[in-house]
Amino acid sequence: VAGRSVLDIACGRGFLVRRLLARGFEVTGADFVIDRETQESCPGARFHQADVESLPYADRSFDTVVCAHTLEHVRDFDAAVACRASVATVTPSICTCISSARPGNF
Repeated sequence: VAGRSVLDIACGRGFLVRRLLARGFEVTGADFVIDRETQESCPGARFHQADVESLPYADRSFDTVVCAHTLEHVRDFDAAVACRASVATVTPSICTCISSARPGNF
């Protein structure tokens, strides 16, 4: 992870958000559903309901963008990848994990 600010796209129930917070990062979690339990389990994090294919953040808003086990579920792969790249800093630091157990159509 590079820099201080991290966006966890498709953060789910906050597994990575909690770990990043514990390491002192400023973390924002985004998912199409953010429940109260997730928010309460991650004090100090910011959360936004958002679609990975159309993120509500300005370009270069985060130092690092994390997207784990998500891209195999999106409908518009190119749009999702472009959105992730645009919200990272000028020298993007992007981590993407794609599960081989759930391959998508790419």
